Amino acid sequence: MSAHASPLAETLLQFHDKVNADSRLQSILRGWEPVIVVEVLGTGWKRYLVVRDCRIAEIRSNGEESPHVVHLLAEEDVLNAVFDGGLNPTEAFLNGDLQIFANDKDQVKLDAISLMLWGA
Repeated sequence: MSAHASPLAETLLQFHDKVNADSRLQSILRGWEPVIVVEVLGTGWKRYLVVRDCRIAEIRSNGEESPHVVHLLAEEDVLNAVFDGGLNPTEAFLNGDLQIFANDKDQVKLDAISLMLWGA
């Protein structure tokens, strides 16, 4: 994580810990190894969640070459709410508050993760 910690950076770190501590997610994450790009709309702020070996292996502040990218784009408050469980990501997507650039399989995986973590 960068020296410039933000509330969203802290939320992503807590999300990382929560995902990695939940053994039920290992079967959902098996064989799925994207780099999830989380970007705050209009600011250039990004974090890269590297999914590897059935867990979020690391959070990077710089990009990593990957043939498999899932890109999430929204205002910081929306991303904070999505990653701390306060806002259903499907609802945010359908309302136009969250943009998701991913294939259908990736979207199903993201939905499954949020359902397992928060029942949302």
